[in-house]
Amino acid sequence: MFEIEMVIEDKPLLARIKEYFRCGRIYDLNYERYGWRPHVKYAVKSQKEIEERIIPFFRKYSLVGKKRKDFAYFCKAFEIIKERKHLTKEGIAKLYRIRSKMNLRSRLEWSSARVRENRAPGGD
Repeated sequence: MFEIEMVIEDKPLLARIKEYFRCGRIYDLNYERYGWRPHVKYAVKSQKEIEERIIPFFRKYSLVGKKRKDFAYFCKAFEIIKERKHLTKEGIAKLYRIRSKMNLRSRLEWSSARVRENRAPGGD
């Protein structure tokens, strides 16, 4: 699955992205139980749409910084799934290794201060 998650105020931006790609869905997310502000997520689940629309776009218009590496890992994982290798123990192991490398920087730098930035006023 390809997804982008943002705070609820950025929902119009995700609507424009959805309109551009002509695929996917937008989901409202409620993190009230964590004391966070509401979020919204754009998600594309169709392998065909990921292969024909999402991947070509980001190959043509490269991401910068850490997201460029994450995209390369995403493409590797997508190929494993596309070739149905995820149905084998070796394929699953490869996917776990890829996942462990994705978004690594943000997980290592995560702090309670950053968590509080996403919380709603009055949230713990």
